[in-house]
Amino acid sequence: MSQEQTASSAPASVECGFAGEPAIRWAVPTALALGFGIYSIYEWATGKFDRAVQPTTWYFTVGCALLLPPVGLALLGVLVVRLRRRLVADGEGIGYAGRQKVGWDQVTRLVLRGKGLVDLHYQADGRDEVMTLDSYYLKNYDALMALVDARTEGKPVEDARKAKA
Repeated sequence: MSQEQTASSAPASVECGFAGEPAIRWAVPTALALGFGIYSIYEWATGKFDRAVQPTTWYFTVGCALLLPPVGLALLGVLVVRLRRRLVADGEGIGYAGRQKVGWDQVTRLVLRGKGLVDLHYQADGRDEVMTLDSYYLKNYDALMALVDARTEGKPVEDARKAKA
Protein backbone atom coordinates (compact mmCIF):
# COMPACT_ATOMS: atom_id res chain seq x y z
CA MET A 1 0.00 0.00 0.00
CA SER A 2 1.43 3.39 -0.93
CA GLN A 3 1.87 6.17 1.60
CA GLU A 4 -0.87 8.26 -0.06
CA GLN A 5 -3.37 5.39 0.21
CA THR A 6 -2.41 4.64 3.81
CA ALA A 7 -2.59 8.28 4.87
CA SER A 8 -5.98 8.75 3.21
CA SER A 9 -7.52 5.64 4.80
CA ALA A 10 -6.16 6.41 8.29
CA PRO A 11 -8.15 8.68 10.58
CA ALA A 12 -6.78 12.17 11.23
CA SER A 13 -7.07 11.78 15.00
CA VAL A 14 -7.87 8.90 17.37
CA GLU A 15 -8.76 9.04 21.05
CA CYS A 16 -8.54 5.77 22.99
CA GLY A 17 -10.08 5.37 26.41
CA PHE A 18 -9.82 2.53 28.91
CA ALA A 19 -11.58 -0.61 27.66
CA GLY A 20 -14.61 -2.03 29.45
CA GLU A 21 -13.45 -5.49 30.54
CA PRO A 22 -10.34 -4.31 32.43
CA ALA A 23 -12.49 -1.66 34.11
CA ILE A 24 -14.81 -4.36 35.44
CA ARG A 25 -11.81 -6.27 36.78
CA TRP A 26 -10.91 -3.18 38.84
CA ALA A 27 -14.51 -2.32 39.80
CA VAL A 28 -15.40 -5.70 41.34
CA PRO A 29 -12.61 -5.82 43.97
CA THR A 30 -13.20 -2.12 44.65
CA ALA A 31 -16.87 -2.72 45.39
CA LEU A 32 -16.11 -5.80 47.50
CA ALA A 33 -13.50 -4.02 49.61
CA LEU A 34 -15.71 -1.00 50.19
CA GLY A 35 -18.83 -3.08 50.84
CA PHE A 36 -17.24 -5.48 53.32
CA GLY A 37 -15.33 -2.62 54.94
CA ILE A 38 -18.48 -0.58 55.52
CA TYR A 39 -20.33 -3.63 56.84
CA SER A 40 -17.43 -4.41 59.20
CA ILE A 41 -17.52 -0.83 60.48
CA TYR A 42 -21.26 -1.24 61.10
CA GLU A 43 -20.74 -4.52 63.00
CA TRP A 44 -17.92 -3.01 65.07
CA ALA A 45 -19.90 0.15 65.86
CA THR A 46 -23.04 -1.73 66.95
CA GLY A 47 -21.05 -4.12 69.14
CA LYS A 48 -22.46 -7.22 67.47
CA PHE A 49 -19.51 -9.32 68.62
CA ASP A 50 -18.20 -9.28 72.17
CA ARG A 51 -14.43 -9.29 72.45
CA ALA A 52 -14.49 -11.50 75.56
CA VAL A 53 -16.90 -14.09 74.14
CA GLN A 54 -15.82 -14.21 70.49
CA PRO A 55 -12.29 -12.81 70.33
CA THR A 56 -11.38 -14.23 66.90
CA THR A 57 -14.51 -12.87 65.26
CA TRP A 58 -14.09 -9.53 67.02
CA TYR A 59 -10.46 -9.18 65.83
CA PHE A 60 -11.45 -10.17 62.30
CA THR A 61 -14.28 -7.62 62.26
CA VAL A 62 -12.10 -4.82 63.60
CA GLY A 63 -9.29 -5.74 61.20
CA CYS A 64 -11.65 -5.67 58.23
CA ALA A 65 -13.15 -2.39 59.43
CA LEU A 66 -9.70 -0.80 59.62
CA LEU A 67 -8.10 -2.32 56.50
CA LEU A 68 -10.76 -2.76 53.83
CA PRO A 69 -12.07 0.83 53.48
CA PRO A 70 -8.60 2.32 52.76
CA VAL A 71 -7.87 -0.52 50.32
CA GLY A 72 -11.23 0.06 48.63
CA LEU A 73 -10.58 3.80 48.38
CA ALA A 74 -7.13 3.19 46.90
CA LEU A 75 -8.61 0.81 44.32
CA LEU A 76 -11.33 3.37 43.57
CA GLY A 77 -8.67 6.00 42.98
CA VAL A 78 -6.79 3.75 40.57
CA LEU A 79 -10.04 2.94 38.75
CA VAL A 80 -10.99 6.61 38.38
CA VAL A 81 -7.52 7.51 37.07
CA ARG A 82 -7.62 4.68 34.55
CA LEU A 83 -11.14 5.50 33.38
CA ARG A 84 -10.22 9.17 32.86
CA ARG A 85 -6.96 8.41 31.04
CA ARG A 86 -7.07 8.99 27.29
CA LEU A 87 -4.45 8.11 24.67
CA VAL A 88 -4.58 10.64 21.84
CA ALA A 89 -2.90 10.20 18.46
CA ASP A 90 -3.06 12.85 15.76
CA GLY A 91 -0.86 14.63 13.24
CA GLU A 92 1.44 15.98 15.96
CA GLY A 93 2.18 12.65 17.65
CA ILE A 94 0.90 10.15 20.19
CA GLY A 95 0.57 10.42 23.95
CA TYR A 96 -1.75 10.58 26.92
CA ALA A 97 -3.98 13.65 27.20
CA GLY A 98 -2.46 16.30 29.43
CA ARG A 99 1.07 15.00 28.96
CA GLN A 100 3.77 15.66 26.41
CA LYS A 101 3.19 13.85 23.13
CA VAL A 102 5.76 11.75 21.35
CA GLY A 103 6.28 13.23 17.89
CA TRP A 104 6.10 10.88 14.95
CA ASP A 105 9.64 11.93 14.00
CA GLN A 106 10.87 10.66 17.41
CA VAL A 107 9.61 7.12 16.75
CA THR A 108 12.52 4.84 15.89
CA ARG A 109 10.87 1.45 15.43
CA LEU A 110 7.84 -0.71 16.18
CA VAL A 111 8.00 -4.14 17.81
CA LEU A 112 5.07 -6.54 17.43
CA ARG A 113 5.02 -8.63 20.62
CA GLY A 114 1.86 -10.62 20.09
CA LYS A 115 -1.75 -10.34 19.14
CA GLY A 116 -2.78 -6.81 20.03
CA LEU A 117 0.56 -5.83 21.61
CA VAL A 118 2.84 -3.28 19.96
CA ASP A 119 5.86 -1.57 21.50
CA LEU A 120 6.47 1.87 20.05
CA HIS A 121 10.15 2.75 20.56
CA TYR A 122 11.09 6.43 20.49
CA GLN A 123 13.94 8.78 21.39
CA ALA A 124 13.34 11.19 24.29
CA ASP A 125 16.18 13.28 25.71
CA GLY A 126 18.75 10.96 24.12
CA ARG A 127 17.28 7.82 25.69
CA ASP A 128 15.39 5.01 24.01
CA GLU A 129 11.90 4.90 25.58
CA VAL A 130 9.03 2.46 24.98
CA MET A 131 5.28 3.05 24.83
CA THR A 132 3.22 -0.16 24.84
CA LEU A 133 -0.04 -0.16 22.89
CA ASP A 134 -2.29 -2.98 24.13
CA SER A 135 -5.62 -3.82 22.51
CA TYR A 136 -6.90 -5.26 25.81
CA TYR A 137 -6.67 -1.92 27.60
CA LEU A 138 -7.45 0.54 24.78
CA LYS A 139 -10.72 1.29 23.00
CA ASN A 140 -10.51 2.16 19.27
CA TYR A 141 -7.36 0.06 18.93
CA ASP A 142 -7.88 -0.73 15.24
CA ALA A 143 -8.25 2.94 14.31
CA LEU A 144 -5.21 3.75 16.45
CA MET A 145 -3.10 1.14 14.68
CA ALA A 146 -4.24 2.41 11.26
CA LEU A 147 -3.03 5.89 12.25
CA VAL A 148 0.23 4.56 13.72
CA ASP A 149 0.86 2.54 10.53
CA ALA A 150 0.23 5.60 8.37
CA ARG A 151 2.43 7.91 10.46
CA THR A 152 5.33 5.47 10.97
CA GLU A 153 5.55 4.17 7.42
CA GLY A 154 9.18 3.56 6.53
CA LYS A 155 10.21 2.91 10.15
CA PRO A 156 11.57 -0.56 10.97
CA VAL A 157 9.01 -3.05 12.22
CA GLU A 158 10.25 -6.08 14.15
CA ASP A 159 8.19 -9.15 14.92
CA ALA A 160 9.23 -10.40 18.38
CA ARG A 161 6.96 -13.45 17.97
CA LYS A 162 9.21 -14.83 15.22
CA ALA A 163 12.38 -14.12 17.22
CA LYS A 164 11.14 -16.32 20.09
CA ALA A 165 10.30 -19.27 17.84
